[in-house]
Amino acid sequence: MYDQLISVVIPSYKREASLMKRSVLSVLGQTYHNVEVIVVDDNPNDSELCEGIKQLCDQFEQVHYVKQDGNQGACAARNLGIEKAAGDWIGFLDDDDEWLPEKLEESIPYFHNNIGIVASPGYILVEDDFGGITERREYRYNDTNKEIIVHEDFLLKDMIGSTSQAIVRKRCFEVCGGFDISLPARQDYEMWIRISQKYDVYYVNKKLFNHYMHVGEQISTNPRKSIVGFTTILKKYNDEFKQYPTAYVRMNIRIIKAAKFANDMKAMLIAIGRCLCHPVSMVKYCLDK
Repeated sequence: MYDQLISVVIPSYKREASLMKRSVLSVLGQTYHNVEVIVVDDNPNDSELCEGIKQLCDQFEQVHYVKQDGNQGACAARNLGIEKAAGDWIGFLDDDDEWLPEKLEESIPYFHNNIGIVASPGYILVEDDFGGITERREYRYNDTNKEIIVHEDFLLKDMIGSTSQAIVRKRCFEVCGGFDISLPARQDYEMWIRISQKYDVYYVNKKLFNHYMHVGEQISTNPRKSIVGFTTILKKYNDEFKQYPTAYVRMNIRIIKAAKFANDMKAMLIAIGRCLCHPVSMVKYCLDK
């Protein structure tokens, strides 16, 4: 296990090669050395960025350049990277993030029994216009500190977050399929839910990646896209959510919050109505807050 090939997929869109180089080097600088990097260029075919990205990839024997046909989105790019990957495990890294050197070495040993994904927390680093770090804070979705995360946990909430946190057994995609590109948002969360139906997730409680932001930037999503994404997930796994009323209420609360932010009264009222069908879980949620 400890010397098998790991494929790392980096989708690239609107990112200068000089900036993306940090992500590539963070993979090549891993203490686990048997890696390949698949950079999937998601820029329009006539973009001036394409040649710079290709030239960056050509500098390294372990880095492979793949051009997607036009701009199809990050998850379509990840699916193409999965298709091209030769490794038994697949990692994902956004083109403005970086892994800390021990990310793979600390993750791979936990792929035993029914573990399909190994994930870890990291840091948010806020950069100024000159590349200086003005703030560092924790990036963590698993606030329970559970080591083994199962399907019911993902129904309650997204326990991973960014794809940059996850290393996935390739067989998971062969069994469960790739990212659902029909979703306008939360494709990664839907993917974790789907994989967790058949595989467990191990959470390494060590900070092993950096997510970079610029001063004033916030981690956020388009609220209208979030409404569609969460609503689609709720419908897709409706029977499972209804087996866990607390998870059902929590998902609708997410929709309510997004609808409030988007000023979408209709979506808000529909989600409130669904919550009121489970008054005990609704009261429990309010008391927990």
